[in-house]
Amino acid sequence: DTFEGTTSTETVSGASVTIPTSVASKYVVNGTLKAWASTLDQTGTTISNSLNVSSKTDESSAGEFNYTLINAAVEEMDASAFGAIATGGDRNVRLGGADTTTSVVDIRINNTSGNGVNAPHSWMWAGELA
Repeated sequence: DTFEGTTSTETVSGASVTIPTSVASKYVVNGTLKAWASTLDQTGTTISNSLNVSSKTDESSAGEFNYTLINAAVEEMDASAFGAIATGGDRNVRLGGADTTTSVVDIRINNTSGNGVNAPHSWMWAGELA
């Protein structure tokens, strides 16, 4: 299957270039984010914005959060592509191994000393939905 659009012509570095706007559906299905979320607070359960995320849980330790997906992944999240960022200096975001499943994203925020820290953060996941 292919999504069809209108071919356009544009000038790139002084040359006329034809840009097709049809794309195979497999690239849209497989090449897009399947879930993402952001939060502006350092702790709590508030999600500022998201896709395919139903809830956020603030775990008992600093820098540990669980996000529950609306539609589960075909395999555990840590077997797929993941990216994240936390505000403030000296912050690293990673997937935790303890709670990460096909429907829960376990986020861990640490400083460079390895200590858990609470911070506003955002994450995104690209993989295959179940």
